[in-house]
Amino acid sequence: MLDGAFTSPKIRRLAVVLGIPWPHALGLAGLLWRFTAKHAPTGEIGRHEDDDIAAALEWPGDAGDLVAALTRCRLLDPTESAARLLVHDWPDHAPRYVSATLKRQKLTFSREYSENLPDTRSARDRARSTVSTAVATTVRTADATAGGTTYTSTSSSTGFGCASAENKPDPAHSESARALEIIQSHENAPQGVPASRTIEESSRPKNRSDAILRPLAEGVWDAYLAGRKIGKKTAIGYIVKAIHEVARRDRLSPPDAAARIRRAVEADVARMVERIRTGETELKYCPQGLTYFRQERWNDGDTGPNDRDVREARIDDEIQRARADLG
Repeated sequence: MLDGAFTSPKIRRLAVVLGIPWPHALGLAGLLWRFTAKHAPTGEIGRHEDDDIAAALEWPGDAGDLVAALTRCRLLDPTESAARLLVHDWPDHAPRYVSATLKRQKLTFSREYSENLPDTRSARDRARSTVSTAVATTVRTADATAGGTTYTSTSSSTGFGCASAENKPDPAHSESARALEIIQSHENAPQGVPASRTIEESSRPKNRSDAILRPLAEGVWDAYLAGRKIGKKTAIGYIVKAIHEVARRDRLSPPDAAARIRRAVEADVARMVERIRTGETELKYCPQGLTYFRQERWNDGDTGPNDRDVREARIDDEIQRARADLG
């Protein structure tokens, strides 16, 4: 498994995201797979706490930051089930002895790999598959109905059969034809011009709450301390959750709840800046953005580098000095 890791862009990206040398990122990946093989052979590593995962990987920093980076680089895949996190493509890359261990214990790789992981095909391919299935179902249903309408398949430039009928098509066929038109218009759209939405996009329910709260969360994030805005993608989710909770608890509108949180963040940042200016602390001791919002430190009233922040920063310094000494 490590052979492919030497040229994996995911490992390179992990090094960039975490701000560590590439060999160290390679070591993290190796320890991740070793821990999985020993303690999560089905691939469901998320059944272990983030702190346990970080400890197994010998990570000195915040466990949430590490897991967020591993997820961002697709070494881990999130899932909505109790499994929480899966090692990416574990059934395809696990050492042979892992399969033997599972077989001996009468276990299998997690069903999540075949049921709940995101479809990696393009939107166009997914839409094509949807239309092909719908058309085929319509044809089979019509042919099986005695005296019913029979649809005849004809070829098209996209490889689909366009159903035709002597009588008026039924609703299922109309939907299939509409879907096919959408795909064809997408394929024929000039380059650089937005194409029609695919079936998946047009039928997907819109989360209006998320559409409203995410821009507000971006504004809260922007107020945080410059130089420590690390882990934005994951932190935005925590901020959205906080806005929702404050709005519900205090009966505020989402913009008012976001404004309240932002004012608290700005006050905290002002205190951090003043402590840095007076030499009371250093920027590197201030919490990273993801840590700050994940722990809702804006609620503390007087946030600043706590003992854990200082201890972790000092460990990082020691590691860097050791690296420098070793050349």
